[in-house]
Amino acid sequence: GGVCARAWPAEDLRVRKAGSGPAIDSSGGEGNGDKMKPLLAALDTWATAQPQKTLFTFLDDAGKPAGSVSYEEVRLKTHALADHLLSGKCGRALNPGDRVLLVFEPSLHYIIAFLACLRARLIAVPVFPPDPRKLKKDMFMFVTIANNCGAAVALTTSSYNSVKKMADIRNMFSSEAKWPELCWVVVDDLPSYRSPPHVPVSETSGSAPPEEVAFLQYTSGSTSEPKGVMISQGNLWHNLSSIVHELEADDSTVVVSWLPQYHDMGLIGSYLGCLFCGGSGYYLSPFSFLKNPLLWLQSVSRYRGTHLQAPNFAYALTVRRYRPLTDAARGTLNLDLSSVRHMINAAEPVSAGDLAAFYECFSPHGLPRGVVYPTYGLAEHTVFVCSGGRTVLQVDKVLLEETSHVRVQAERPITEAQDLSEDDATSLLVSCGFPLRRRPEGVGEVEVAVVAVDGSAGSTQGSGGEPLEEDQVGEVWLRSGSTALGYWGLPDKTTEDFQATLAVSGTSQGGFLRTGDLGFLHGGELYICGRLKDMIIVRGRNHYPQDIERCIEKKSDKLRPGRSAAFGISRGEAEEVAIVAELRSRESRAVMEALVQEIKLTASKEQGVTLAAIYLVKDRTILITTSGKIARKWCLKAFEKGTLETVYEYQDKDALASTVRGQATSGDNPASARDEQGASEIPQVDLDELLALPDHDLLHRIVQDVALSAHISFEVLDAQVDVPLVNLGLDSLSLAQIKGLLEYKYQAPVPDEWMYFESTTLHQLMVAVRNGGVSEEEADGKPLELAADAAGSNKLLGTCPCLLLCCPNFVISQSSSPPSRHQALTPNAAAEDAPCHHQQPSSAVVADFGAALE
Repeated sequence: GGVCARAWPAEDLRVRKAGSGPAIDSSGGEGNGDKMKPLLAALDTWATAQPQKTLFTFLDDAGKPAGSVSYEEVRLKTHALADHLLSGKCGRALNPGDRVLLVFEPSLHYIIAFLACLRARLIAVPVFPPDPRKLKKDMFMFVTIANNCGAAVALTTSSYNSVKKMADIRNMFSSEAKWPELCWVVVDDLPSYRSPPHVPVSETSGSAPPEEVAFLQYTSGSTSEPKGVMISQGNLWHNLSSIVHELEADDSTVVVSWLPQYHDMGLIGSYLGCLFCGGSGYYLSPFSFLKNPLLWLQSVSRYRGTHLQAPNFAYALTVRRYRPLTDAARGTLNLDLSSVRHMINAAEPVSAGDLAAFYECFSPHGLPRGVVYPTYGLAEHTVFVCSGGRTVLQVDKVLLEETSHVRVQAERPITEAQDLSEDDATSLLVSCGFPLRRRPEGVGEVEVAVVAVDGSAGSTQGSGGEPLEEDQVGEVWLRSGSTALGYWGLPDKTTEDFQATLAVSGTSQGGFLRTGDLGFLHGGELYICGRLKDMIIVRGRNHYPQDIERCIEKKSDKLRPGRSAAFGISRGEAEEVAIVAELRSRESRAVMEALVQEIKLTASKEQGVTLAAIYLVKDRTILITTSGKIARKWCLKAFEKGTLETVYEYQDKDALASTVRGQATSGDNPASARDEQGASEIPQVDLDELLALPDHDLLHRIVQDVALSAHISFEVLDAQVDVPLVNLGLDSLSLAQIKGLLEYKYQAPVPDEWMYFESTTLHQLMVAVRNGGVSEEEADGKPLELAADAAGSNKLLGTCPCLLLCCPNFVISQSSSPPSRHQALTPNAAAEDAPCHHQQPSSAVVADFGAALE
């Protein structure tokens, strides 16, 4: 009697518009055992039909083309690199099935290296390039992934390879984690890659069985147990076919994206999907987007983008940057968004309010109504599950939380939901769309079931689950040709998550994927309303609470090990992170104040997360389960009700004004009384008037703007104007937004790396504004002056963390030879008195672009 969603009725369909390009042979699909290589077959077919058509273009910080490659160039380069990898010339003989790490800053080299691995039948392993400023965390994850998958070879660029070498020098004077033993292949230094020989299409076409592993997508889970999702050739074909069909993509498609390349949504949705349908793609570095969110939409306008993808926070961020602009400033954007056909909103909870605000702001610039589609997906299902969400529900919040039953109080189309709101008694839930409503020829259906979870009737315990009726909340289970093979090297976890059994009409059906997401079906649409896992999603990045808890407990012996609880809290329609920690013994207020600052800094540096609230409690105060685990949900409930028995509290009042019920908030603080929209908007003022202010008043204004931009309380920042920005607990997203603030409000451009200098403080921001910005030469001088005053040579490199962090926003360019690019990162040998780290990259981009977006 339950619901197991498969294909939906024809009346729910949007019929795909026929493209003008050649048909892609998708034979050898799901379950037929034939040889297949549909993605590379698509590349070869499109390269034959439209060889000179530009496939990928990388854009600079101004949104202008910095390099591009055609379909034919990509085909030849992937063939040349695949031949090199299999030839043994890279220092190690590679065979099909060997794992290869892809370690790239944002560039076109990454996607070509990925495709070359597919062509060579090597298993690509995309990894986040370790940030030398945070090697303790990033390197641990990097080494763990390398060891888990057994990779012996890593591909990278000459620019990042230089950064890595300098990091090795820096680590000679520290106890930071070391790079694993790997054979590094610098792809843009290979002559055959720079000028690949011509190869007929017939010789580039190979075959791979659909069950063969194509690549490993490591989920951003607990650092103690990263899980590599095994995506097969068949999974990739099935998912890309589904995406192209659902999004009505064809050879007229123009993708404009800033998503990280190494993450599934960027890799598959933005890059491979564009190739598969024969379109063209324009790509920004994630850091370029963070510095200037409106650059994304300006690029859409300039290049006539049709298909876009982004998490919810990006839609909210563009609105926050747009709303304060004057009419004249809005006119200078020259936005024409009439070309947009489909915008995916995915990777984190979708906010009805943010969607309404996005339409309100950008419909006057030609954005068609109804083109933003909430979408659901996960790495364990390759990436895409369903899209086309079109409904917002207002539901009884109390009934939902207490009984897992959905009582709908109001229902509106997404584009007409402005009158719906939520409060203590109601919640708004946005549909993620219909599971694949109509299958393209040869593509298997997607089955979606909502199954009762532990603690409710029909507890699954991993098998024998029965599907629930509509409007009942349970765990979302999936089964399709996109369901991944499992986790690399984790057979027990694979069995638990990928081989669940569903009981339907008296029969057992196996092979279901347990997503760990809580949701329900209503009117054939899927709604996601929570997570079985404790994962916290902040600005599109996944945080696992145990990682945050572990890092702060290791930092101080004043905290009781295993007795901290990190959890997500709502700030309006966004999510932030709070933590409750037990003290070992009674401490003075001064000690606790220092401890809280240490916790904030540790969480920011090692986990890339800004804590909105920190609560210190007495020993044995936090509730634990019968198995000895932390009861995080209990801590969250106590936090919301204001019943935590704290001995010391830290709250970012701006962040928590809309969250805490029953706890004292600063009613006298105007910032905490604002609604989220107002608190996020930085008023535009006349620059001449600002510069006419005395230094103290100008600094005060800058601190106010930084507080609003980075969502940190003014009081916290105002007391620390001479503290380095990197020591204020700011994550890379916040630093990028502050840089954008300097450039676009104060017209004071600064180099990327300058934001990470230990000499860069709030007071230095004021000086930079006075001077009209910071030049590359001035940025080079600041850390050197600090280093010259420091005692001991060991501190020389440590005072310039950004040197190892920043690498050129390099893209493939026929006009820029690899030797000249390499020299840009080489110490200036002609300057005999120059320290070895004096020469900075001339055009740098911070390497932890993905840490805020992953």
